Amino acid sequence: MTARTSTSQTPARKSTSRSQATKPEPLEIGPRSPKTKAENAAVFTGRAATGDNGGGRKPKSQPAKSAPAKPKPKPKAQTLGQSGYRQKFGLSDAAIVAAIRERVSRDKQLAVVGKWSDSRILAEIGWATSVDGAVKKLRPLVAAH
Repeated sequence: MTARTSTSQTPARKSTSRSQATKPEPLEIGPRSPKTKAENAAVFTGRAATGDNGGGRKPKSQPAKSAPAKPKPKPKAQTLGQSGYRQKFGLSDAAIVAAIRERVSRDKQLAVVGKWSDSRILAEIGWATSVDGAVKKLRPLVAAH
């Protein structure tokens, strides 16, 4: 096995400094070449002569603007339900059922309603808040019964 020496196989490099580097020759401006000095400079520096920032450093980008904060949604009113709706008017389920039972006891046509449970009466009268409104809803049901 033979040892390789770096001097025998690689050619020696010439040391050159920047001052010794060759500069490109400028284009000749003559009758056949109507280029201006700016166009000639653009050829050597890589800049475009169209005024597009000269191909140099780009302007600093602007920070992204944040979107304005969205307003908080208003809280939705909770649904009261039928019992809560009656309580809004100062009635309770027990009070309206008692008033309906008293009214039914005086009316022979609505006697069947007296046998119904409180929950069935409340289900049948729905959102009614007065005894008269509740009886109006019960009459067609009793007639069909």
